[in-house]
Amino acid sequence: MKYSLIALVCDGNPLIPRAAKFVFGKQLVVQRCTRHFLEDLRGLLPKDETEKEKRTKLEQLILHIKQVIEADTLEAAAAQLATLKQYAKRYKNPLATKMIRLFQKTKVELTAHLLHPELKLPHTTNDIENLFKQLMLRLKSIGRFFHQDYARNYLNGWALLRRFTPFTDCRGDRKYRNKKTPLELAGCVIENIDPMKLIN
Repeated sequence: MKYSLIALVCDGNPLIPRAAKFVFGKQLVVQRCTRHFLEDLRGLLPKDETEKEKRTKLEQLILHIKQVIEADTLEAAAAQLATLKQYAKRYKNPLATKMIRLFQKTKVELTAHLLHPELKLPHTTNDIENLFKQLMLRLKSIGRFFHQDYARNYLNGWALLRRFTPFTDCRGDRKYRNKKTPLELAGCVIENIDPMKLIN
């Protein structure tokens, strides 16, 4: 396809970036979903009620990691990283050490959105997962396609429509997206472009 993939946002499956870099080159920027990573850390928390104090301290450690990988700027992340290091020095146990090692192993991929601000990378896969959810609801109502060409044309048309459709119900930190299309948010100028009359 000769598609020049610049960056990839994915979950914690290590095979995904490995495969993508094999196809598109080692220069590919990979952003690991911070939400999935934090969920993986929370999955390590002790379940036993007798370890409530230990769990609380580990939850605090996860919060410090969250503040690093979901910071708004590289400078803010550096400041939070200093706090994380201080906390890790004061509180040590095998589980905390494991969490810190997992963080250190993937910190470059967890902070790619900060290391490459020019790419405007989302730090979670939330957007694409919500998009897939909407697509699955539409496909469920269709039932089936009579030919794979029809399915391909439908998916291409739907993806094109989504790129030109402005957001309307974003809230909180994402409110700025409202009245803007995904293409506009990516820096494209689409004024006077009719998506139904695109030229190759």
